[in-house]
Amino acid sequence: MTRFGPSLAVLSVLAVLLAGCNISISNRVEARDHWTRSYSIGAGGTLEVKSGNGKIVLTPASGKTIEVDAERVVGASTDDAAKAALAEMKIAETIAPDKIALDATPNSSGMTFNLQRHIDFTIHVPASTNIVLKTTNGDVNAEGITGTFAVDTSNGTIHAAGLESGASVQATNGEIRLDFVKLVDQPIRVETTNGAITVRLPKDGNARLTARVTNGAIETGDLPLKILEQSHRRLDATLGTGGPDVRIETTNGMISVKGR
Repeated sequence: MTRFGPSLAVLSVLAVLLAGCNISISNRVEARDHWTRSYSIGAGGTLEVKSGNGKIVLTPASGKTIEVDAERVVGASTDDAAKAALAEMKIAETIAPDKIALDATPNSSGMTFNLQRHIDFTIHVPASTNIVLKTTNGDVNAEGITGTFAVDTSNGTIHAAGLESGASVQATNGEIRLDFVKLVDQPIRVETTNGAITVRLPKDGNARLTARVTNGAIETGDLPLKILEQSHRRLDATLGTGGPDVRIETTNGMISVKGR
């Protein structure tokens, strides 16, 4: 039987034409809004953000106030479903003089079939604030953080510049790039399973450096290190007169420790 032949031919030609015009057909729609807050926090206070899906961007604030802009986005098969899910998307707040905690992890209750949700945070934060970030899927970008810096993510890159204190940074899958302008008497730990790690340290700083890689290599660039033990996958060294522990580990990826 051949009566379906012409229809199939027409559909095939239409598909080719649409592909050539770079046109995609989708029945998904999005609903989005901006959730904004301002918080006063004392010097040396802590900002904690927990998020499921979405990026987190931190930039220095000019004053003593934390300014949060969270763009909430829901994708669904219909406009009504997207708007309803967006209305139910919550960000929990815990407010204290020395700590602001925001929890944007998905609510386990309710129907989530055929929904896609993410929250993108853009936060202006006083430089001396201690940072604690926990996210499942999403990139983290930060600059000018002089307080402690702690990040734990499953899937996403972590890039931070202008760091001046201790740090604990962990990722399962993703590249990590950290730039320290100062080394103080607090440990630095950087770890990922799959991804390259680049750490920049001040050449005139003091630290005890340990680096380990399973599948990859270690390079030290122009840092004036005193090598204690070195191989393709292992490095023990001191910078300056020694000081806080700087430990860097990855299973699969390159480790690069550079001077600044």
